[in-house]
Amino acid sequence: MIKMVLGLSVCIVVHTVQCYGQNLPSTYSIPTDSLFQRYNFFLDIPIGQTFINGNNCQSSHKIRFYTQGPTAKTRILHDTIGRVLQTQISMMGSKTSTYMATINDDLGTQVRMRGSMSINDDPAKYLAELRPAINQLLLLDMQLGHGSAWLDLTDLRVRGVNIESSNADIFLSYKKPNLEKMERLRLASGMSKIVFRNMEYARARKISIDNGMGDTKIIIGEKLYNSTVLEVGVGAGACEIMVHKNVPMKLILRSSLFSSIEIPDNFYHSGNNVYVNLAYKANPSRCVTAMIDLGIGSFSLISYE
Repeated sequence: MIKMVLGLSVCIVVHTVQCYGQNLPSTYSIPTDSLFQRYNFFLDIPIGQTFINGNNCQSSHKIRFYTQGPTAKTRILHDTIGRVLQTQISMMGSKTSTYMATINDDLGTQVRMRGSMSINDDPAKYLAELRPAINQLLLLDMQLGHGSAWLDLTDLRVRGVNIESSNADIFLSYKKPNLEKMERLRLASGMSKIVFRNMEYARARKISIDNGMGDTKIIIGEKLYNSTVLEVGVGAGACEIMVHKNVPMKLILRSSLFSSIEIPDNFYHSGNNVYVNLAYKANPSRCVTAMIDLGIGSFSLISYE
């Protein structure tokens, strides 16, 4: 049952906001409240650039829009379920008509396609920014079309991340460890560029990245905070993983006749399509288990110091 919590600021009552005009920045604030144990954010951005990073403030979440279309629309909706506040943030360009589709190729790879039917609109004309409050438990869910998303989740308490993109590029990074152990981090794209920097700082139990026809780069630093299962679907694209030589890693490959693989000399063949490094042999109980499904794409693993 969905119910509204009384006694809160007017800015978190269910509402719709639409912005009209050229070069119009709009900023909104959502105050935090001890009644809420968690804040769920759902961002629906068919076209545009999206930025997420902390705002160094514990008392409120900040949302900002910037559009350059006279009929561009932005909207913020709130619902409460128990002690969870759910906020939907959406921005639609002046020429945007959304679509959703799921495509299976001949090899069984599933590709999600979503975004704008317009071929003339420029994603640089639309900007959405979410700056969550620090030390507040968060879930992040994003539906992206055309453009890009930049997430720096440093100093945030993120329990889970789910991003689905048509061809919006995704750049995800940490400078410090996540303040909360993460249950699941999922990135799914049709044909995007995905870069995930300092993956170990997410402190995620399970990470899945599927990129149908795009390029994926994952960088794993030296200090591992917990065991992680990393599942990567390459499809028809390319994937590169850079891992510090001191990180215990077990690599499990699923390839085809059309895929290509490069593995460094310090990884040893330990079974059917299974490779491990010396750090894994020393500490197999706390490691990154990377399962790579190549399709017809390419995969390269780089071990660095």
